[in-house]
Amino acid sequence: MCESQKIAGFRASLLYSIRLAAQLGAFDEKDRLETEIERLKKLRMWKAAPITRGAGEPEKAVAEFVKTLLVD
Repeated sequence: MCESQKIAGFRASLLYSIRLAAQLGAFDEKDRLETEIERLKKLRMWKAAPITRGAGEPEKAVAEFVKTLLVD
């Protein structure tokens, strides 16, 4: 086997190793992200509080006052 064939074989082996390392890195990142997603899902411990909009007298008075400021 001549020197140029050895170099070509080494180059092909190196490229294969680089591609394999990149794929393994992608799988590791995928696993890390899935683990992080599950961790974040478990953090939500409180239920959403119901939103109520009161239209009592104090709120109506403030709304009327603001309207007079905007219109006049």
